[in-house]
Amino acid sequence: MQAQPKTISIILNGKICNIRSVLKSNDQEKIKELNEKLKLAILFLANTYTAANFKTPLNRQNKQIIEAAAEFVISMFPQLAPQELKEAFKMAAAGRFEGLNIETYYGKFSVQILGKVLKAYIEFRKKCLAKYENMLQIEQSRAEDINKEAKNAAIRTEIGQIYNEMKKLYIDKGEIKEGLIKAFWAKILIEEKIIDFTENEKLSIYSQAKEKTKNEYKKKLLKNEVKASEKMQVRNLLKELKEGVETQNFKAAVINEYSRLLIIKSILK
Repeated sequence: MQAQPKTISIILNGKICNIRSVLKSNDQEKIKELNEKLKLAILFLANTYTAANFKTPLNRQNKQIIEAAAEFVISMFPQLAPQELKEAFKMAAAGRFEGLNIETYYGKFSVQILGKVLKAYIEFRKKCLAKYENMLQIEQSRAEDINKEAKNAAIRTEIGQIYNEMKKLYIDKGEIKEGLIKAFWAKILIEEKIIDFTENEKLSIYSQAKEKTKNEYKKKLLKNEVKASEKMQVRNLLKELKEGVETQNFKAAVINEYSRLLIIKSILK
């Protein structure tokens, strides 16, 4: 079953910002808000996708069904984000889950129906995440291959020549073509002793790279350049940075920026 890009985005966002993350926060207001959000979502999904026809205001029996359903999701499927429930029912209604036909339960919504839909979605979700992780590993392997190729003497010479041409352009015309600079050049240029910095200079440049990377994340949020599905992830990253926690993704971004800054600042020397 091929997942749509939007579905993959929802799944990846749910992996980071989900019910479990809210529960772990121990923020009672957020937990209460989550519970209310789930009840409204379940009521909407039941009426829309199973034609359960819950009329509002809910009578006592239906209110108990919705409350039990929300509690069931929180306790049994905390790895999901609330928005994933809608995705699960959309897929079930479209017949994407083999052997599961929610039309069979027309007008008789129950926790059992909810469980069957979410169980099928969880299996689909696992396959999507496994496929995504595999794709990341392939990309990482490609990056490692590039690094191996960079050890080739001919490539190292070529990078040195490109760098010298860029430095000459800056000396002659005061121009730096930053867009052409690749982060992995820095290691080669240092090993070839084409560029050189003291340890204190490197520490200073690394500090600048860290600050610049952090500011870039902030700018993306302010300018609304971050996809809706990634906003929460970026906000959490900035919050963790404020608390002194640096994620692997952030560290990788800093190293990339640090490497580019080493090259740029060496040209400006």
